Amino acid sequence: MHGIDDKIRVAVDDCRECSYADVLIRNGNLVVYIMKSLFDSDKEIHELFMDYDLGDESPNGKAILLTLLEQNICPKRVQLITMNPVGETNMENTLKDFGYIKSGGYWVKESN
Repeated sequence: MHGIDDKIRVAVDDCRECSYADVLIRNGNLVVYIMKSLFDSDKEIHELFMDYDLGDESPNGKAILLTLLEQNICPKRVQLITMNPVGETNMENTLKDFGYIKSGGYWVKESN
């Protein structure tokens, strides 16, 4: 069982400060590795803040989100923090495909 101190917030963004996150991942190529490591630890990933444009040498937010969802390591609460409207729509559609619904400023997945 996870305590409140074990719940962490992860942000994936190449340029914002994201002071609201406990873990900030700047390199899109490392997201899946770090998320797997956190998932396998005693920590619960409570929220994911996801940007779309992560630099020229990095996969985009939709590709990363899709991998996290396919590997079942995406938290049940996701906030999209991109300024790219096309990228945001692409990530929204990906979340919808995996059963997430929009609730306030977040995308959430109900427990099964």
